[in-house]
Amino acid sequence: MTNRTMNLLFGLAAMGSLACFPLDALAQRPTGQVLYIVPTLDDQAYISQLDAARKEAGKYPGIKFQFTAGASRNTAPELIAKIESAVTRGLDVIVIDPGEAGEQLTPALEKAQAQGVKVITNSVPIPTLKNAAARIQFDDRAAPRPAGEYMASKLKPGDRIAVLRCYAGNTQMDNRQDGFLDGLQGSGIKVAVTGDAFCDPLKARALMENWLTAFPDLKGLYSDTDIALIGAVEALKRANKDMLVIGHDGQAAAVKMIAAGDIIDATVIYPYWAFGETAVDTAARVLAGEKPGDVAVPIQGIITRDNAAQFLKDHPGD
Repeated sequence: MTNRTMNLLFGLAAMGSLACFPLDALAQRPTGQVLYIVPTLDDQAYISQLDAARKEAGKYPGIKFQFTAGASRNTAPELIAKIESAVTRGLDVIVIDPGEAGEQLTPALEKAQAQGVKVITNSVPIPTLKNAAARIQFDDRAAPRPAGEYMASKLKPGDRIAVLRCYAGNTQMDNRQDGFLDGLQGSGIKVAVTGDAFCDPLKARALMENWLTAFPDLKGLYSDTDIALIGAVEALKRANKDMLVIGHDGQAAAVKMIAAGDIIDATVIYPYWAFGETAVDTAARVLAGEKPGDVAVPIQGIITRDNAAQFLKDHPGD
């Protein structure tokens, strides 16, 4: 047998072994340690994100993932301590959903980068942080536009609505409001009042109670988070007030009310599970030596009574 023939046979054997190699096993090759941080676990959305991330992490047995959370979405000290600890322990990658604390976290994240730690921002951008290994992003302005269009299709010109905010001034939340208003353009519907509940259901309830007194002709309500909307719904129930109500996030409590025809009519899907899955996959890519840059999570539309039951079936934990 000639050397050429032997080389050919060896080559064919190698090709055969590669063809039989499971594709999923290719994803198991990266190794390293990853710290995955969300701002708090007092919101079902973050719990759902972590649940999806933990499940996805099972695809990468060579990577040690550590999952943790801070005390609240707008406080930084506990998150800073976790970041500093990760650097001390020699972790390779930090995945961070900063909530409202991105700017406060920037110095600690920059120090981590200086020590060779790769930083991946997830869900909420951190504009003050440069040179992130990856930025997992969502078009927060485009996503709620269908909600504005839905409201425009249900109300009539001249009708007045209220807008309930969560941390006005935050870029992500401002985009949610602006996208909803984009969908209202040309409808003749007027925003009578806007207020900030700071994602607090109790504050949202108090705001809604005041608005029902000050603006008894309100025909609709848009909230840029479901967590605050639940508080406003309590005020509507207590006043026995019927209006078109739209939220944002697709949290289970809100979707169950939509499915039951109970106060809430629609909500914008914010795919927390996709952020969890995408963040884990992106961390594996970074550990494999890739430079993912901007990674987009696709928008998912809105939930109405027509698709609420199916959404709950598909995402029972969200």
